[in-house]
Amino acid sequence: MKFLCMNICASNDSLLKRWFKIYAFKALAYGAVYDDKERKLTFYDNVLIPMIAYDNSKPEHQLKMHRYVKLFRDKFSIETNIDRTMLYSIGSLFEETLPEGVSLEQLCSYGFTFEINKEIDDIEMGIIYSDGSINPETKVGGFGVVKICESNSEDLIFDDFSNRLRHYEEYSGTVDNSTNSISELNGFKLALNNMDDSKKYWVIISDSDFTIKSFREYLYEWRTNGYKKANTNKTILNCELVKEIDDIVLKSDRIIFYKWIESHAKKECNERCDVLAKSACGVI
Repeated sequence: MKFLCMNICASNDSLLKRWFKIYAFKALAYGAVYDDKERKLTFYDNVLIPMIAYDNSKPEHQLKMHRYVKLFRDKFSIETNIDRTMLYSIGSLFEETLPEGVSLEQLCSYGFTFEINKEIDDIEMGIIYSDGSINPETKVGGFGVVKICESNSEDLIFDDFSNRLRHYEEYSGTVDNSTNSISELNGFKLALNNMDDSKKYWVIISDSDFTIKSFREYLYEWRTNGYKKANTNKTILNCELVKEIDDIVLKSDRIIFYKWIESHAKKECNERCDVLAKSACGVI
């Protein structure tokens, strides 16, 4: 499966908070950057857009393309080279994920620009899933990780990200006196520590909405504010663990994408992580 890797920049953060974060980008893989001076989330970094084939022989595709060209013609940076498949993929994604009653025309009335980086095949990316759980009786936390890999093993699992059966490895661990958030963060840490040098690009996938948001959005503001919340100036929860994970990210020369996945949605890799985490802490 091919993806379009691109950056999106807005002149202010209202567009991103209102539209991209809530709707179009909730389940996509990407990073984010804060403006150091304004302390605003203004730059979505390395967004992965699934590529959708554009068929010029289909009238419905032609109609959509005519609309997308009109709406997006001023949204791309001057240096960007874009073809019809790219434009069709971007337009289709936005149109399909906008909430009811909101048009693509309304979205495009906001100030933002696209910058195309490159096309990436999923085979170029390392893919790794994580999850966490807690035993309410013992307060022991468990976490599990499934890593998609090139292996001679007969064991296969269906990876929804690349949309096919893949070989995999699995890891798990426990932490005492835990909470669900601590377990999720430790699963995230285990996943990052198992990213090897075989790939430059890595996608880490988790059903923990807060954990994903923390490392693709909140973290940039926390760094510049001494790991404190800007609105209260209080130290963030689980600060030391967050800093440990951030240190792994900062020392890595890999490009990391963060992706949220819905829990208990019959996604095999995510379900396997859940089983590993619960087994580790004695829930099942």
